[in-house]
Amino acid sequence: MSLAEAYEASEQPDKSLEAAEKAMSLSPSDPRMHLLVGRISRKLGQLDRALSELKAAADQSADTPHAQLELGILLEARRDIQGALDNYRRAIDIDRRCIDAYVRAGILLKEIKSYSEAAEMFRHASALDPLDPTILHQLAAVRALELVHGGNLPSMVST
Repeated sequence: MSLAEAYEASEQPDKSLEAAEKAMSLSPSDPRMHLLVGRISRKLGQLDRALSELKAAADQSADTPHAQLELGILLEARRDIQGALDNYRRAIDIDRRCIDAYVRAGILLKEIKSYSEAAEMFRHASALDPLDPTILHQLAAVRALELVHGGNLPSMVST
């Protein structure tokens, strides 16, 4: 698994997938292997295979948010917004400290103009990492969008 991750980090996805497949053949019931193969397959554009592997990982690892987060990213790439949001919310339910899930959900909610829900996601992310400039920028943007498009509606964003 480490070899596959090293290849992945050095942006050698073909070698990374080959190493991940080898590792998975040695531990076919390990959800981390399915997650790894799914993530690499997604990066290679093999979305059907990625979906299959990530679903297997999610089914086998209900106590970790990583598979749900990766499934959300994949569904986002397939433009299944509701499916992506559902997976991000599942990741949050599993681990309330999963900043990436809050941020990704917030960005999608902002895209579909659900500004108050987006603000709530960014507020949670900001509580976990109050100095992250990306999160702070997203909070400000959502607040502005709420004011422009929704008047003075109550916001989940504290300024």
